[in-house]
Amino acid sequence: MSDQEFHVKLDELKFLQENERKVFCSKFDCSYLENELELARLKLRHKKELDNLNKKVADADQDQQSEICQLRALHEKESEDFMKEVACTDQRYKLKSDYLKLRQKTEFLDVKKKYESEISQLKMLHRSELKTLMKKIEYNEQTYIPELDQMTLRHNIERNTLIKTFVFANKLYNIGDVISDHAGSISIRSFSSFTTYNDSYKMIYRGIILTKNGEHRKDGAYRCISEPDVKSHYRPITGK
Repeated sequence: MSDQEFHVKLDELKFLQENERKVFCSKFDCSYLENELELARLKLRHKKELDNLNKKVADADQDQQSEICQLRALHEKESEDFMKEVACTDQRYKLKSDYLKLRQKTEFLDVKKKYESEISQLKMLHRSELKTLMKKIEYNEQTYIPELDQMTLRHNIERNTLIKTFVFANKLYNIGDVISDHAGSISIRSFSSFTTYNDSYKMIYRGIILTKNGEHRKDGAYRCISEPDVKSHYRPITGK
């Protein structure tokens, strides 16, 4: 692979990765806006439903056909009939009067509880709907960062794989070669990594440090030399 071919492929890869990242982020932004709109619409609907139900309960006190008004009218008639039928001198008057009031109060409370139950059920439904939507929003936010991190890692791997392929195909020296820079010489034992140089990429070699006599240093230390820093090299003759 020539240097020109490598840069064409690298630019193409960068372009594709950048577009993939933009599309991914755009999808999340759209999803975020949709969720926010859905949340606003849900809250508005909840308010309207609750306002309508509260108005229905309030209007029931004035609606002659409502259950509560009919019950109130019945209680008034019962009280009137009781006053006509039971004389105040009746020994059981107070007992009968208390019983009538208690029964009427119980019946009235039962009707009121129906309205309160409707409101409670509606509020319970609202809480459930809101909780479901919030979980959806939370899930989208929690999955966005890991998925973005995974994409970034994959992009780095793809980019480094291409660079390494180019660098290995164009390296100048091999395992066993002796190379020197301003600090001395090493006998190459591995290809450590790569470095940028003049808008390109060059190999970094790792090897055993050699003495001036070309022998391995006694401490067996290693160091690295990047390809652009190599001042001289030779390939030891083997097999003698």
